Amino acid sequence: MPLRTVVVIVLRLYAVTYFLDGLSSAMLMLQNSLLVQSMTSQLHSAAVQGQNPYTLIIGSLGMLFLAPLIWLLASWLSRQVARGHETDVSLGTLTLEDFCRLAFIFLGLKFMLSSFGMSLQNGCDFFTRDFPLKNGDILKWHYLWPFLGHVATFSAGFICLLGANKWTRLLLRRYEKLQ
Repeated sequence: MPLRTVVVIVLRLYAVTYFLDGLSSAMLMLQNSLLVQSMTSQLHSAAVQGQNPYTLIIGSLGMLFLAPLIWLLASWLSRQVARGHETDVSLGTLTLEDFCRLAFIFLGLKFMLSSFGMSLQNGCDFFTRDFPLKNGDILKWHYLWPFLGHVATFSAGFICLLGANKWTRLLLRRYEKLQ
């Protein structure tokens, strides 16, 4: 299977994941707004507090917009990623070094792509809902910890992705010492 095809498959799987995450987030927000107060009232109360009312729904709509965009750009992105590496991916021809490097790249991409949407959503929630609250309010830091958790996951993925060659060499060196 060509490398470009593998990249297209992975990107489109993430596009489906983003779409479902955005849809479930939008449905949860809609459910909360119907149970607690109307959406208009929620947006109005945000505007009264000096916030942009549309930042409350930016995360959900961002993921719903990003999903079809990734789906449509998957072929172009795969050509960019696989440029200069027009090979077929077959486990029979992969060396241990290639397999380890591929694992670190995949792990980094998985961490980054799986936490990006929720980082955006929780970041918007923190800066629009929690941050403006007074320091004594019990709900002041409600969205901070989920936001920091997703940012940490994204950062770990970034480190795995950028350091794939270094981590592979360290792992193989350790493996050779144990042999």
